[in-house]
Amino acid sequence: MMTRLVEQRRVVSDILLDPKLSKKEDSVLNLKEYEWDLIGELSDILRPLADTTEYMCTERCVSNMDSNIASRVKEVIREDLIRRYQPSSDTAAESTAALGALLDPRYKKLPFFSSQQRKITHGALESCLEDLPLRLPACDVNNCEETPSKRRKLDFLDFSSPERTSEDEVQSYLSEKMVSDTDPLLWWRDNEERFPKIAIVAKRVLAVPATSVPSERIFSATGLLINKLRNRLSSEIVDSIIFLSKNEVNITEAD
Repeated sequence: MMTRLVEQRRVVSDILLDPKLSKKEDSVLNLKEYEWDLIGELSDILRPLADTTEYMCTERCVSNMDSNIASRVKEVIREDLIRRYQPSSDTAAESTAALGALLDPRYKKLPFFSSQQRKITHGALESCLEDLPLRLPACDVNNCEETPSKRRKLDFLDFSSPERTSEDEVQSYLSEKMVSDTDPLLWWRDNEERFPKIAIVAKRVLAVPATSVPSERIFSATGLLINKLRNRLSSEIVDSIIFLSKNEVNITEAD
């Protein structure tokens, strides 16, 4: 809103000063020069937060010459973010958000954490890997089951190709350079065979919505779908309609 107001500054001022379009008492609404400058500064400060909120709610700088008010706004926002997320604590390093950053090839080096916090996050990933089955299925889903005639009787004694340990896989993943400007889900799809165990954890963690907005949108869509004229729709039909509505883009891309 502030950005739009600054963009339309001249139009707003002309309308408020034109006696044919505005009443005389409305002229007091016309902002002074320093007030316009303050709105411009606050707009620049709040734009990164607006961009971040918009990005996190999708299913997707500031000048150094600050006034006293602008500096205070920045400080208040910074203090509130630190109070909410406690980025320097061990709890933050163990959180799902930290694990998601580690599994994102763009931020896996965790440059915003201390060395101790990075060790904690690495340990959280290794703990998730320990909960996985000892041997992952490596065959095709449609032809995964072997008949007794195809199995070798002494197959359990085959030590010719030992699997890479979880620690080796984590070290190999972390040793690679960070990849910028990429979709982490597409990256894991292309590199799943290289890091099969970590890929399983990545699918679980990166699938967690960053906010509750997507689920709230589903409730809103359902409320628009079910009304007094369509109150006899079965739950199965409603589920199918909502599924098709929210996955329309994915279905189109698959085609």
